[in-house]
Amino acid sequence: MATPSLMNWTETFSGRVVDLMDIENSDLHIPDIIHNICKNRRFLGGTARGISIAEHSVNVSRIVELISWDVEHSVVSVAKKIALFHDGAEAYTGDIPGPYKSEFFMRRGFVEKSIVSIDKEITDWIYNKILVIKSAERLVEAARLVKKADLYCLAIERHDLLPNSKSDNWIGFDDIVKSSDFRSIKENIYYDPAELTESAIYRMFTLRMKAVGLANPEDYA
Repeated sequence: MATPSLMNWTETFSGRVVDLMDIENSDLHIPDIIHNICKNRRFLGGTARGISIAEHSVNVSRIVELISWDVEHSVVSVAKKIALFHDGAEAYTGDIPGPYKSEFFMRRGFVEKSIVSIDKEITDWIYNKILVIKSAERLVEAARLVKKADLYCLAIERHDLLPNSKSDNWIGFDDIVKSSDFRSIKENIYYDPAELTESAIYRMFTLRMKAVGLANPEDYA
């Protein structure tokens, strides 16, 4: 990789240096991504108890199964896999809250790069790495299903982990909470008051990888 400039790079657990302005495929690493998202917290840590990106992602994958009864099996199979890594880019950028994520940019000289474009670049690499059969149409449908599951999961997290949340800051979420689908999902997906240990989160994540048909993390090294 090129020599990174100040503030545009990050070093990972495996010792790789990722230049976010000039990402090279060889610098990205599935075990690094899993390691980081098991540790990184959502909502900038502002929840009743800590919730990692990995724990959130496992629940999104589980919700995909709960809302996909009328969706083609091949699409659901892909969706369950990519749900585990739909926030995988945050292993390198951190969990930037959605309301202002689109406003973040990095600059090097006259070159400007948005966090959103960096997120997409890393996410595309991850999906290409973990998926054996790559159908663009199927991936689009799967991503749409994951987005729907992600919104349900966010509503559950708000309910369980943000007790002081103000409803007028969450436009549209009251309708989600009132839906029959949400009530059914909430019976199966919830967050216990006790925070999970990092080892428990890692085990949960890797077991879910196996359950949806993905290989062990080290097989992607």
